[in-house]
Amino acid sequence: MDYRRTYVRDLFNLAPGTAVSAYGWVKTRRDGKGISFVQLNDGSCFQDLQVVIDDGTVPEAILKQLTTGACVRIDGEIVESPAAGQAVELKASGAELYGSSDPLKYPLQKKGASFEKLAAERSTDTGSKARGGDLDWGPAERYVPPFRDALTKLKKGQMTDTPVQTQFGWHVIRVDDERAMKFPSLEEVKPQITQGLQRQQIEKMITELRAKAKVE
Repeated sequence: MDYRRTYVRDLFNLAPGTAVSAYGWVKTRRDGKGISFVQLNDGSCFQDLQVVIDDGTVPEAILKQLTTGACVRIDGEIVESPAAGQAVELKASGAELYGSSDPLKYPLQKKGASFEKLAAERSTDTGSKARGGDLDWGPAERYVPPFRDALTKLKKGQMTDTPVQTQFGWHVIRVDDERAMKFPSLEEVKPQITQGLQRQQIEKMITELRAKAKVE
């Protein structure tokens, strides 16, 4: 896949009549008489891009595989949208499927396997895989922007509805608990501060001695 692309968030700002290629994963697909509507997202924003696919535009074999979670590229033209809440939509002229998604396995069913079990079985992150996906306590600022932005919108006990894409891959995020960040007291960090000041003093002395030394 060519990652040098226009993000979905930027497609909303393009003028009607602009030819584009939209990359992302399918959130939903609704089929009507002679037309299908696909909600597409790439993780760059929370708003989905509506894609309108007229009958015969995309081969039936590919259209059937545009199920939730499928990774695709959809070519077409930005057009004005008659739907409320969105200024433009994408009128498709073709599509390429990069990866299908089994509708029997995804989306995850509420009464299916636990988050921890699925993380242990399917996660590719070797660091958190053994802990059932647990990333331990930490501020949101620790993570890359797409992950951080999705994380900060979740409340305790909530999980992202769709995967979040970063340069490291795709992520399903759940917030188990929240707590205020506790800063250590002066007594707790005093040994580290003392050690750091001593090290600075020693480095300063060494620098001064080197500057005064005469080499013949």
